[in-house]
Amino acid sequence: MAEGYGEMNKGQFLALCYHAVPEKAHAGDTYSVSQNLFAEQMEYLETHGYHPVSLQDIFDANKGIGNLPAKPVLLTFDDAYISYYEFVAPLLKRLNYPSVLAVVGEFIESDPEGLPEALMNWKQIKEVSENSLVEVVSHTHNLHRGIQYNPPGNIAPVVHVLAYDPVRESYETEEEYREKIKADMKKQAELFKEKVGFVPRTLAWPFGKFNAVSLEIAEQAGFQATLTLEEGHANVTDLRAVNRNLVENVPIEDFIKMLKRPEGEKPLVRAAQVDLDLIYDPSYEEMDKNLGLLIDRLYEMKVNTVFLQAFADPYNRVLPVRADIFSHAAHQMLIRDMDVYAWMPTLSIDLPDSDRNKQLKVLADVDGTITQSPSWYRRLTPFSGEVRMLVEALYEDLAAHSQIEGVLFQDDAYHVTGNILVWIRLQISELMILIVRKNGPVTKRRYCLILLRHSKGKSGSTGR
Repeated sequence: MAEGYGEMNKGQFLALCYHAVPEKAHAGDTYSVSQNLFAEQMEYLETHGYHPVSLQDIFDANKGIGNLPAKPVLLTFDDAYISYYEFVAPLLKRLNYPSVLAVVGEFIESDPEGLPEALMNWKQIKEVSENSLVEVVSHTHNLHRGIQYNPPGNIAPVVHVLAYDPVRESYETEEEYREKIKADMKKQAELFKEKVGFVPRTLAWPFGKFNAVSLEIAEQAGFQATLTLEEGHANVTDLRAVNRNLVENVPIEDFIKMLKRPEGEKPLVRAAQVDLDLIYDPSYEEMDKNLGLLIDRLYEMKVNTVFLQAFADPYNRVLPVRADIFSHAAHQMLIRDMDVYAWMPTLSIDLPDSDRNKQLKVLADVDGTITQSPSWYRRLTPFSGEVRMLVEALYEDLAAHSQIEGVLFQDDAYHVTGNILVWIRLQISELMILIVRKNGPVTKRRYCLILLRHSKGKSGSTGR
């Protein structure tokens, strides 16, 4: 059956993510849904043919044991707020609706400040876990927090980026990152075993953020599924990163729209191409002022997509940088609801060592003689294993140290006589795999590959 408005194909289901469900939700509290509104939403599901399902139903369908009912919905609740225990669980029990409760171990142990309401305690969590309609899952032990990830001090979800240590003035290595995630999962498993008597089989990523490395670690830790906050339908055929749709404090009409079109409306793209050279200044204060003026201008122009020149600005192991400002610039645009794509070269990379540049430069057949290409456009050869390793390191570091929606590839992989289209496709496929490895699976929303025609002037990376 073709998917229509509000319809789901076989194997698809819609996962909803709730947080606190207080008696009254304040207007400025985006992620809390009032009890009256929640009851109204459940009534709509009941009267319009939706069928809440359990994680076990989804695992069974994944294994080919039966099918999901029509219009299946997975109800999930993050952070274990007291309103789940006092209101949500009793209501769902009366309706015979299954649900999922995601618990942050450190939250329950320390009761952090700044939350919309109190949290459940371990006794209450154990009690609801004994309800056959409830499955309690992990929301990590202590990864539900932000961490500094660049010199300017920007904060991002700890799972999503490599941390920056301002004291040592150094970045976290991938091995250090792996050990941090592994240790957290181990501690959470031990805590669950002690407090509720079992180890959770599903993990809900804090803030919905994850990457391919964290997915790999979760799988090794024994998790059968992980839950994200990517929009759209999920499918029983792939439970490694299940899409969940965040339910916000909005009128019932908006909730209904989300049910019918969870991927949301596709806005018109209003894009701008930005070269960080134009805002660079040796003085950090002056450069940050320039960045602020740029973002103000983009905001006034209603830009929602930015192609940000990243040739050698992010921290990386291949090229020197004048200032590590790419991740900072991307972050400042991201928090203003702009999608940022890194504008990157494929082969037009100018290494700081001139002899190495000559050695790795693309070759050409000139009157029957193989020699260095006389082209004005500087490119490295795609046939060198060393070049491929350099490009891999450059793109891995880009993905690990910044928060981007995708990559805009500079069209520097051309050849005047060869089959350029075949080569470009191969090159982009390889580079895409590198980015996926660091930043997680490709989705239509998160990753878009674009070729940009080269233009005379500055060529590729200038090795700043």
